Order: sequence, then C-alpha cells, then structure tokens
Amino acid sequence: MLQKLVGKVATDRCQNNVSMNEKRDLAPALSMFRHKYASIKFGLFNSDNPKAWISQAEHYFEFYEIAEKYKLCLASLYLDGEALE
Repeated sequence: MLQKLVGKVATDRCQNNVSMNEKRDLAPALSMFRHKYASIKFGLFNSDNPKAWISQAEHYFEFYEIAEKYKLCLASLYLDGEALE
C-alpha cells in the first residue's frame, strides 16, 4: 500500500492530472497518515506532589516546543494556593 501511495504521489507531481478514480483509490492510504494530536494538559500546582507536576510541565514544554526563555514565565501562571504565595 505504501509503494502504491509513493508511486501515486510521484506520478501526481509529474503529471498533476489525476482522475477521480485514482483519487478515490488513494484516499484509504492517505487516511492512514492522518491523526489528531493529543492534548497535553498543564495542571495547576498547589504544592501537592511537586515531582508529578514538574514531570507534567516538562512533558508539556517538550510537546509544544516551548522555548527555554518562556518556561519559567509560563509555569508561574499555573501556580495556585500556597505555591502561588
């Protein structure tokens, strides 16, 4: 199926003239490559379980590719209760 997809894409780029039947044949192969991104949550920290919150924050920063210079500012927005004080 992958070879068929690659062949179709290469052919399409060269000819740029694909029939409706060819597009219909290619649709199932292309749908395999579509996916939704997972939503990574960044919960509030209120001084309970700091190791878990730091781990969650690190995953969030990595997933959304947060630049180092913004991490502290962003993390401070998620402090609550005693941690905020």
